[in-house]
Amino acid sequence: MRRCTRPRTTAATASPCTRKRRSSPRDATGRPSRLARVMRVQDGFTPPRNNRRMIRPFAALATVLLLAPAGAQTLLASRPPEIVAARVLDLVNQARAQGRRCGAQDFPPTAPLAEAQPLEAAARAHARDMANGGFFEHRGSNGSQPRDRVRASGYRARLTGENIAFGPESAEEVVAGWLASPGHCANIMDGRFRHTGVGFAEGRKAGHYYWVQTFAAPGG
Repeated sequence: MRRCTRPRTTAATASPCTRKRRSSPRDATGRPSRLARVMRVQDGFTPPRNNRRMIRPFAALATVLLLAPAGAQTLLASRPPEIVAARVLDLVNQARAQGRRCGAQDFPPTAPLAEAQPLEAAARAHARDMANGGFFEHRGSNGSQPRDRVRASGYRARLTGENIAFGPESAEEVVAGWLASPGHCANIMDGRFRHTGVGFAEGRKAGHYYWVQTFAAPGG
């Protein structure tokens, strides 16, 4: 696989990971009590078992996210998942169209991502898995990694990626958090990715949301 990036995001947690065969994982940014992770994996790469060490506080963004209105959680829970996912995709594609600097890496404008139903199913399933189990990891409760879930969905990929987040109460918040984290941002801006799927689920506590965006490049 190709390179694996693991950043953390905000009061909403997020996580990405991308890896080329010989590259090493990078830390993600995260918020004190909420995390963010990133994963991008090319077929063949096995991520480290312990992702927890990748989490770091991201105070500035966390502060912004704390300003979300109390009623936002009810609003999100009442919205059809496909509407929320479409909004995330729209915001992500706006960023791709403009080009962006993610940490020390510059990304030029690139083609929009297209929604893929298998990837959406994989993202929703992992969001529900985390919400039901009360955990926040790329590794699923059954030991699956992002690439495993993509394969199980029936999508044939040569490169896969995943951003996860915990906490945001809107599409705008979760995308802003991911874009503020170099690793998550790199997944969003990577022109090799062509398809994506978005899922979110409410945890055991009302207003505790888990988010997943799955990325893939066809082939393999």
